[in-house]
Amino acid sequence: MAADLGYRNLFVYHAGEPAWKEAGLPLWGNEPSGVVAMEPKDLPKVAPGELPRVIGSDEFKELVAAGDVVVLDVRSADEYNAGHIPGAINLPDDQFHANFDEMVKQVPTDQRVVIHCLTGIRAEGVYHALATRGDYENPEGVQYLNANISISENGSFTLQ
Repeated sequence: MAADLGYRNLFVYHAGEPAWKEAGLPLWGNEPSGVVAMEPKDLPKVAPGELPRVIGSDEFKELVAAGDVVVLDVRSADEYNAGHIPGAINLPDDQFHANFDEMVKQVPTDQRVVIHCLTGIRAEGVYHALATRGDYENPEGVQYLNANISISENGSFTLQ
């Protein structure tokens, strides 16, 4: 709903607010933890390299059809098993964030990587982790798809 209203930089935390609080993590920027909310004007327009952070639907379709990109599917295992782009690597976003050090090792570093989920929100969260945490060796080669995607059992997909 927030994405439909035009909000960006949204993240999903599957364990919920109580688990977040219990872990001692901040709920808002500017808390004593040192977390400071970024203003939208401060967010980079491009990935650490020259690629735009967000890939367009047409370019995504072309790259997938040509096999010129690694597709990182950050939807849940159930969503992935119901239908996924052939060859896509499934690293559910909740597991990715919870186990970053192990999960990041599964993301190729020698190819262009495009991250997708169902709407772009979870993909953007994983994108930011790869692009900014400093533990991923190819942040300049990663982008995310900010579009609604519907994938059939046979791997064909449509974008909105």
